[in-house]
Amino acid sequence: MRVIASQDGDDYVLNGQAWFSGSDPTPGYLWTLAYLDAEPPPGGHSPDTTISLLVPAGLEGIATRSTRRLVDGGPRQVDFDQVRVPRSCLLGPKGEGWSLMHSALNAAAQTAAPATLDAGVVRLLHYAGSATRQGLPLIQEPVVQQMVMDAYIDGRVARLFQLRDAWLRANGQKTTYQPAQTRMWRKRAAQRYARTVRQVLGVYSLLDEEDPRSPAQGKFELQQRQSLVSNDPVGVSGSDADIIARHLGMAGGERSGAQP
Repeated sequence: MRVIASQDGDDYVLNGQAWFSGSDPTPGYLWTLAYLDAEPPPGGHSPDTTISLLVPAGLEGIATRSTRRLVDGGPRQVDFDQVRVPRSCLLGPKGEGWSLMHSALNAAAQTAAPATLDAGVVRLLHYAGSATRQGLPLIQEPVVQQMVMDAYIDGRVARLFQLRDAWLRANGQKTTYQPAQTRMWRKRAAQRYARTVRQVLGVYSLLDEEDPRSPAQGKFELQQRQSLVSNDPVGVSGSDADIIARHLGMAGGERSGAQP
């Protein structure tokens, strides 16, 4: 999917499709990356062919379509059909749209220090300490202890990464690969955590909030779906792995399979 922009007098005319995400179901503006008068090159993004626009969502020719997804509030498809956008909506200079978007995506979502421990890990600790098997708490089983401790360690490492990013910003330090590293660690830790929950809870981890037997009001089941949505595959241009590899100067970053 891509959006093509053609200049016509004082306006840009947009055509194409793109995915947009956000918590507001009816946003007032759409931050849009568009290619100038041409298709993007086969190898990826060309820095001198992109522009960034803050497009009013109510302009004629814009249509938004929701898709059925594992988790509510996911990305929506937006179609542009001869949408005329004033040049005043241009963000930054011509040819720097991708760089501007890339910099924003690379920024961490939060700058404040994170909570002491992830809420999901707290729920798992509580469940393992309260649920019983053959009359004994699950947490007393050595295998369960090891799995829960691994989830706890993952949560602590994620918090250290977040604290580092918050400290860098608070002290005016430049961030490069660090936010992407934090995001990728959290995404992969979420998948490990989901696997641990399935092993500890069994089929109860798949019961949603509507089932009276679901632990923690279905929050474990919700996390199972969220862990799939947040997957960030290695080898995709613009992925966190690609961002890390490029900032570390690794040749062929999008093919490197870099780990955090």
